[in-house]
Amino acid sequence: MANFAWSDKLTVKVRLLDEDHKRLLGFVSTLKELAHKGAGVREILGEVDHLLAFARTHLTHEETLMRRTAYPSFIPHKIEHDRLFREVEDFRKRLAGGQVMLNDDSLMAVYAGICDHIVAMDAPLGAWLSKHAKETVT
Repeated sequence: MANFAWSDKLTVKVRLLDEDHKRLLGFVSTLKELAHKGAGVREILGEVDHLLAFARTHLTHEETLMRRTAYPSFIPHKIEHDRLFREVEDFRKRLAGGQVMLNDDSLMAVYAGICDHIVAMDAPLGAWLSKHAKETVT
């Protein structure tokens, strides 16, 4: 059984972003619990909708911080946000259409996408924000 928990290896050293990332991964863990208890499609899709809604809030917050601090990698980071969000939206559509099952493999794709983004994109952002926006992100 896969573990979709937060790891300290994922910290970007910005408390607010780390808290958001923990919450995003918490949605994935909840989806795992729903899958293992045999929850119905309506309940599962409701949780995916919560994940998407929180992800949109989080991504908007990150993008606002990037704009306020003139983050030099804003455009590629924003493009990656849009791609990752579309990926989760597509996952939801495939779940709703019965084209994919909610299981450890499908959840691992979502989890890995989030974690890969945190490590590759958000860790450098965290370093930037620690230097350029300390008062707004601690």
